[in-house]
Amino acid sequence: MGWYSENYKKKNKFIFNEDKDSFELPTRETEIKKIIEHPVEQAIRTIKKEPSKKIIYSMLLIPLILIIYIIYANFLVSKEFNYFYDIGNDNYLSPQFRVSEYLKENNITYRNLTGGLVYFSVPIPRNAEKIKIKTKFYPYFPDDYVMTIGAKDREEWHYKWNQLYNPALNRLDEFQNKEGVYLINKNKYLLPLDELKYERGVIIATDNPYPLLPNIILDYNKTETLINVSLRGGHTFYIYASGDLEVNVKKQDINWYDGSDELQISLYKDEVLVKNITIPDDGITTVNKSQVKIQTEKITINNLEEGVYKLEFSNFDGLIKEVKLNTNKIVAEIIFLADNELYNVETKPSRLYFESSRAGQIRLMTYHSVGIQNISYMENGVNKTFNFYQEDKPLYMNISAGKYEMSFPKNDIIVSAPAYFSFEKNQYFEPFKQVILPVKNDFDWIENNVDYLVTNYKKPTEDNGWLIAETEFDTKNNLYLKDNQLSLVFNIPHLTNPEFKNYTIPIDWINITVYKPGFINKNKMN
Repeated sequence: MGWYSENYKKKNKFIFNEDKDSFELPTRETEIKKIIEHPVEQAIRTIKKEPSKKIIYSMLLIPLILIIYIIYANFLVSKEFNYFYDIGNDNYLSPQFRVSEYLKENNITYRNLTGGLVYFSVPIPRNAEKIKIKTKFYPYFPDDYVMTIGAKDREEWHYKWNQLYNPALNRLDEFQNKEGVYLINKNKYLLPLDELKYERGVIIATDNPYPLLPNIILDYNKTETLINVSLRGGHTFYIYASGDLEVNVKKQDINWYDGSDELQISLYKDEVLVKNITIPDDGITTVNKSQVKIQTEKITINNLEEGVYKLEFSNFDGLIKEVKLNTNKIVAEIIFLADNELYNVETKPSRLYFESSRAGQIRLMTYHSVGIQNISYMENGVNKTFNFYQEDKPLYMNISAGKYEMSFPKNDIIVSAPAYFSFEKNQYFEPFKQVILPVKNDFDWIENNVDYLVTNYKKPTEDNGWLIAETEFDTKNNLYLKDNQLSLVFNIPHLTNPEFKNYTIPIDWINITVYKPGFINKNKMN
């Protein structure tokens, strides 16, 4: 037993003090095995191996945590993305020639919007559903003008519009409302939007997309219609068509403003684009009122399903000189008659026809003294005259239910009513079950002519003379994104009128919040 150490002998002396024949002394192999199998030794051996396990676990766990976080952050919980554009310090707007240089007044830095359409863009993450826009501006507007903001909703040039500034709508809280529907005519009853669209024979003013129920027209035919009346800027027509449609258009730029003047002509069916073309600028991009150049273009569409179509002419600095098409039914919502020497064309009378199912008003407006004139009209077979005697402020002609023919000897006048207009009686038709009109900056007109108002307008708040306005757009399935960017545009209509070119609009900032709901929030809502 010489191989046992003295220390071992002391710890196990009871063995060595007894009769050695009574005990089976442990062998070297037995003792080594005990040591190896001892729990403490096993723990030590495990600890020695642990670092390699930690590395393996870490390599697996970190990516798993990242994946869980990405799923949680991007899909499970809601997120808000905020973008603040300090316009005074950095110019986020385009084109640059429609925006002034940096300005400062009373410690406020800002820039002036100097053109009718001014663009900017904002990043939109995937699956975002709502965008809220706030902007601070100074309300340096002529009477009866508004400011809107558009969000691009189609690949071609087309925007969904919300109103940012319309002082006529600041009284909306006086009227009953439900889901953005305001009851204006107290002889009617309040309806939610999903029921209102089925109400027949009512007049609705709206700045929102609205479901239109078309009529079937029995006296439609393919007789060629020629409209050789000059019209100023953008117009929207409704036509009734089927089979093959051909539309010929003559355009003339008047070049009152710097920049190019393309005219887009688009045909829609149920707000879905069927076809569009563009008549380019006449080649003159600087102010040059003496130039006269006529451009012609044709749009042809085959195999149209019979029904109501919208024929839209985009706004531009020019005249629609002529429209020729192979259908006998065409009407417009608003007409800007422009056959006047002011626009380098011959002054000649224009005629309009319309029908009204109720008492109301025709709104008449001109921006120039040459537009002052006596308007002749026939009301239910009786000849009458209306003295249109002022510029820069609308006048209203009261009408009763009936059929009307009107003659404008000097033109340069904007005509609108709670009805549709045609240029000849046989062209007239009512495209929809309801009359749908744009919202005007004139609440007296709204009260006297409209049954319901549909809008998401919010009254701006005041900040030391400046206004802070806000609006919202639904982004999911309704807006057009390119490279995850949404194009937005301010529309300031008065800046397309040379009379108001000095009414530039100061803008301080734009604050945009994009809301992206998560899976958890969606389930709560459901």
